[in-house]
Amino acid sequence: MHGEIANTVFISDASRERAELFAMIGVNVTTLPEEPVDQIIGMMLYYKFNAIMEGRMTVAQLDIASSLGDNVWYMHDEEDASGPFSDPGWWHESTTQHETIELEPVADNVVKVKPSAWIEYGLIWPEETSPTTDNTVVYGKFTKNEN
Repeated sequence: MHGEIANTVFISDASRERAELFAMIGVNVTTLPEEPVDQIIGMMLYYKFNAIMEGRMTVAQLDIASSLGDNVWYMHDEEDASGPFSDPGWWHESTTQHETIELEPVADNVVKVKPSAWIEYGLIWPEETSPTTDNTVVYGKFTKNEN
């Protein structure tokens, strides 16, 4: 996750307009369900790390502190209340997604194919490295309408 959330701007979903503006100018943005204080960021990391591990490993406890939070340490574990993270969100998905920003839609004639970002980092689970055959490319032959 370091490669994905390094130098990110943490922002509340309530400030979606501001988050979209940051994303449009190329700023790495991470959206959170609450204001981005140390406790919320720690809870997000706890749930995201466990989602990424897909049950193969478990993060039992996560401790976090920051200089902006006066170096006060916060501990998160499975006994903590989920709070805003009980709702479905990207923090419960094993992908590298870390925001809920929806920018302008791409034109209809462009197909965006995004493979698993974990492949890029060489971190895909071993049994998932075999190529899939789920994708099919169909070539259409359309005749010109002479009428």
